[in-house]
Formats: sequence, structure tokens, C-alpha cells
Amino acid sequence: MAAMHHGLPVVSTTGRLTDRQLFDHSPLLLSEVNDAAGFVSLAVRLSSDASERAAASEPTAAFYNRHFSWPVIADRFSALCLDAA
Repeated sequence: MAAMHHGLPVVSTTGRLTDRQLFDHSPLLLSEVNDAAGFVSLAVRLSSDASERAAASEPTAAFYNRHFSWPVIADRFSALCLDAA
């Protein structure tokens, strides 16, 4: 999360518990959780391509701000509390 907040590109995994609606349309580079070679390939590609890293910076920060920033989390939590009351 901290990397996304700072606009750093992220390589991660996706599996059966991943929110596909959210992460399939994200700027993150994702490999299947059991695909170690795919993960390494994405990490090597990203680490060796400065233009790809630069291009991912703003979309990664924007993705974080849209979905995971504290104001967004607080608003969602507040709405859940109000719905439960």
C-alpha cells in the first residue's frame, strides 16, 4: 500500500480471494499466486524498463487514492456503520 501511495509501480499476485473487479482494472502488474515464473518475469520486466516504471507512477497513485486512501476508507466505514444502525 505504501508503494502505491507514493506512486511506485507494484508487482503482486492474484488468487481466488482477490477482488477481480477491483484489481483486473488496476495499474498493478499481477501474476497468478502459484505462478512464480510469471511473477519473476513481471518483476524483471518492470525493473529493467524505466519508461514503464515512469508511466505507471501517476496511475498507481491515482488507483491508491481512489480505493485505499484514508478518506475513502473512513467514508466506507462510516457508511457501513450507518447502514448497520
